Amino acid sequence: MFFDREKELKELMGFVWYGLDSMMFVYGLINSGKTTVMMELAKRENPYSI
Repeated sequence: MFFDREKELKELMGFVWYGLDSMMFVYGLINSGKTTVMMELAKRENPYSI
């Protein structure tokens, strides 16, 4: 289930498209949805990847 993360997803998508020479870390509390957000990002960038 994915909801209420559009702001974070847009920021990550911008990084994917324009952060060519940068490294990104995704961190947060346990069970805060880090993996879910990253899976949704991967699905939106390439619907056939997952």
